[in-house]
Amino acid sequence: MRTRSLDKVLGREYATIYLNEASEITYQAFNTVKTRLAQKTRVTAGAGNFLPLKCYVDLNPTTQSHWTYRVFVEGVEPEGRAAAAAGDYVFGMAGPLDNADNLPAAYIESLKHLPRSQRIRFFEGAYAGDSADSLWTRQSIGRLYLENESDLPAFRRVVVAIDPAVSSHAGSNETGIVAAATDGQGQGHVLADGSGVMKPDEWARKAVTLFHYYRADCIVAEANQGGDMVESTLRAIAPDIPVKLVRASRGKYVRAEPVAALYARGRVRHVGEFRELEDQMCSFTPDFDRKAEGFSPDRVDALVWAMSELFPGLVSDRQRGEHRKQSLAMGDYDPFGG
Repeated sequence: MRTRSLDKVLGREYATIYLNEASEITYQAFNTVKTRLAQKTRVTAGAGNFLPLKCYVDLNPTTQSHWTYRVFVEGVEPEGRAAAAAGDYVFGMAGPLDNADNLPAAYIESLKHLPRSQRIRFFEGAYAGDSADSLWTRQSIGRLYLENESDLPAFRRVVVAIDPAVSSHAGSNETGIVAAATDGQGQGHVLADGSGVMKPDEWARKAVTLFHYYRADCIVAEANQGGDMVESTLRAIAPDIPVKLVRASRGKYVRAEPVAALYARGRVRHVGEFRELEDQMCSFTPDFDRKAEGFSPDRVDALVWAMSELFPGLVSDRQRGEHRKQSLAMGDYDPFGG
């Protein structure tokens, strides 16, 4: 629900509101809509004198970081995690098997064979949680909720990172594209996730668009696959754009560890919610199996490149010696020492 859509309901009053596909609705929009539950409607039949004020919400469950899970299931406010008003929220869940009499058997069978994260959501009808031993937990992902992007802090540095895929046909890996920044206090911010399955000219245009939108300092692109082609593709769209090519000499998990440590220390916040990126983060384990999970963690790769560029101490720290295994979610590793 966008600001322009909200403007249409402001100034009006309702006794009943129904929000469809709440996974696409922000927590701020939900709270704004609730202020319109102000209509006093007299009941002409049944019990009571006036119609009770109700807001109904539906969605395909997303992740446990989504505001609907925190408010309706956990009973806490997403901002500050104060207890939600007791008795104000009730939730129920129904899956395809509950409606099996009205659905084709082939459809239900197809849902059973979806990749794990999609199967949990569309077949089991459950919110996705964290994988055991994942580098990130949803609790470690801090958020910055804003009514308008004009309320963003002044940034010291902004980058757009790309982890390009080698193909773009059906079933190809995604190209990871993440815009991120640091402010004057050294706080990291994830601004946008523009990832998806795209042709080279498409991901180049997407990255350049984000570069200009956020007034970034440079584009950071992994060159392990494609090499100079990555830079030439970007320059075909924007000849003068600053591009920094980076090459991975270590595995994905090892490169991601110090970035997860930043999150554990509260050094990174997401400006809003990035469901697909956060799903990948919270399922990224040492023995991550792309085939079993049904995807490659390309969004995470782009995030890691962005944060490694914004926090250069992450790289130098990993060069001090062999990194001991640590429980990053407990925050016992600080890449900056102290």
